[in-house]
Amino acid sequence: LEYLGRADYIKLYKLQFLEYNQINKPIETREWKFRQIEFIKNHEFLTAGGRRLREVSAQEQIRKIEDDIW
Repeated sequence: LEYLGRADYIKLYKLQFLEYNQINKPIETREWKFRQIEFIKNHEFLTAGGRRLREVSAQEQIRKIEDDIW
């Protein structure tokens, strides 16, 4: 889950959306964004290394998702 803290998270979460929709019942981008925001809000890195490797804060990632226009 290290991608959650990466600067290129928006690119990666869009790729995951495409993959998800190919494998599962397709969902709309609004639902995907909501799910991602909830996941980030509730996720906590359990190790010091995981926390240290986070380049971008959870709040910043959430703001990027909310501002992202597809």
